[in-house]
Amino acid sequence: VKLIDDIKFLFNKITEIRGFPLLLDYQDNGWSDLQETIKVRNRLTHPKSTSAQSVEVLEIKKCMSGYSWFYKNFNSFLQQENEFLARRLG
Repeated sequence: VKLIDDIKFLFNKITEIRGFPLLLDYQDNGWSDLQETIKVRNRLTHPKSTSAQSVEVLEIKKCMSGYSWFYKNFNSFLQQENEFLARRLG
């Protein structure tokens, strides 16, 4: 099982079960940057050479973009859940 598949599965299930939309969809550059970041993570975790352990500035920028995409969507889900629960309790 791939990490990116797990993330997409989880986000899709939250959308399906709760009806909470993604704040930033899969067409957003942040999603593709997150996928590239996971490739870099895999390269660093399982290096085939010493040069594979080098991280470029562009890769760092994509990492920050991918992290931002993930964080904004995850945080949005949490806020939507809090609002949902507040309406049910109120």
